[in-house]
Amino acid sequence: MTPTPVKDERGYVLIIVLGLMVVALALGAATMTLTLSSRQLTTHDMRVRRAQQAADAGVQTQLYYQSEANLGASYNFNGGLLGLGSFTDCLPLQLSANLQITGFASASVSNAGVCPPGILGATPQKPFYTATSNHAYAESEFLSNTKSIGGSSLTDVEFPEIVSIGCDTATPSSCGTTPTPSTNAYSREVALLQPTGPVQAIEASGNVQVNGFTLLGLLSLGVVNGDVVAGGNVTLPTLGVNVNLSNLASGVNSLVGYGGTLAGDLLGTATPIHLTGGACTSGNPTTSCYIERPPPSVTRPSPDTFSTICPSCSSITPSGDYNSATDTFSMSSGTASFPTGDYYLCNFNATGGGINAPSTGAGPVRIFILAPNSPPCSSNGYTQNATTHLWSGGNFTATKGINNAISGFVQGTLASTVNPSAVQIYDEGDGVTPYDADTSVTIGSTGNTAPLTQSMVVYAPTSAVTVTTSDCTALLAGVCALLNTSAGGVFEGSIVGDNVVVTAGVITQDFDIGNYPIDSGANAFRVAEDVQCDNSVTNLAGTSVSTDTGGC
Repeated sequence: MTPTPVKDERGYVLIIVLGLMVVALALGAATMTLTLSSRQLTTHDMRVRRAQQAADAGVQTQLYYQSEANLGASYNFNGGLLGLGSFTDCLPLQLSANLQITGFASASVSNAGVCPPGILGATPQKPFYTATSNHAYAESEFLSNTKSIGGSSLTDVEFPEIVSIGCDTATPSSCGTTPTPSTNAYSREVALLQPTGPVQAIEASGNVQVNGFTLLGLLSLGVVNGDVVAGGNVTLPTLGVNVNLSNLASGVNSLVGYGGTLAGDLLGTATPIHLTGGACTSGNPTTSCYIERPPPSVTRPSPDTFSTICPSCSSITPSGDYNSATDTFSMSSGTASFPTGDYYLCNFNATGGGINAPSTGAGPVRIFILAPNSPPCSSNGYTQNATTHLWSGGNFTATKGINNAISGFVQGTLASTVNPSAVQIYDEGDGVTPYDADTSVTIGSTGNTAPLTQSMVVYAPTSAVTVTTSDCTALLAGVCALLNTSAGGVFEGSIVGDNVVVTAGVITQDFDIGNYPIDSGANAFRVAEDVQCDNSVTNLAGTSVSTDTGGC
């Protein structure tokens, strides 16, 4: 039997090997393509992120400019009775002299204001790209967006925005060119800031009550030489008087804005404005609303521990009234002197004795009352009353008032306090539920002898604020009580609180920021919302709000 020859299969093996190589090459090519595509997407994503970070840096730059503006170098806000003042639109806390006192200006955007590059009235400044990091650049502008929503300067409210564009590029000069290179990556955003505007003589997110002279327990007479605004009810003296001659000559009276009801002022010396829109909201200038001030943002010294948080407290005399273990101040008699400086305290409780501030030094006395339920004050074991909800700490009390030692001549008037901003009181509140008056600021009280003129700036938007000037009962040893008559002194400055009660015969709106600037922790420019925009706009025009913020 002849054997069958074995077939030579070497050619098939070669074909199979070649086929496997083709498949392997195809898989390799696909893997490489996928890898390259993934790397391209990753690179693009990284570049977009860098552009986004640059845009964020542009927003922060504008906020920094707002907080760091040197107001004292160029502006003097010396107001007072018949005083002259000036107004700038872009300020920390938006403080202004009493425009009704000057009678020469309106609370509107001023192209002479202290503002960062942006749209400033009729003279816009075009922003430009600046480096934020390697290959990343940003341009940004501040838009004040002032709207007269109530038909008067009292309700000129800013709904500010910051628009910023970030650019990631290898050629910086190409960021703002048209057309832009396809290799550039962009990110544009608009930051909506909390609504703000000029601070008035008295402000409250809740109610305001003004008590003046009381004669035989029947009538209340008071001079309110400034504007008052409240989200709730406003109660004025029965017979209110505006003695500002410049205002009377121009027919302009003090303005009163209220969200609830208005009582008092039978002579009609105030111009009432019913604010029906509630608290103003970011980006919504369509309603007749009132400004709800944010609580102060206190930058505490580091380290955040007892005895180091209040570097100026060691200078208080007598020093025994300051407890370095709990960072509290308390006194029941005598006199305490506060030299120029910043004081960070968990609680201030002067139930007796006098407070002199500033006693020495060139500058303001700024007292910051920290939140009772946050470090380091929470270690003190403060409690909250179950009925009233008031905290046992986080309060400021000076029942005999504060003697602002800086006094002299203002517009020819003798012994008027010339610098209310020499004494500044800030209360952080509890931060749990804003605008609940769970903390308090009490300055002066009925039956206690206090300085005839109480002069200061109080910023405590979430606290109950009570200010009482010199009381007739204490001064005349019972004569006023026999006649059922009381007389308040003079308050000069500004008060921002939740619910506010002021007892004074004369209230004068005055800031004097040209001498002592308000703490930047009360900066009204705070971001409420960030909005991402399309990237069709790659260069801010600096002349059109709608163009620069279009697509947001």
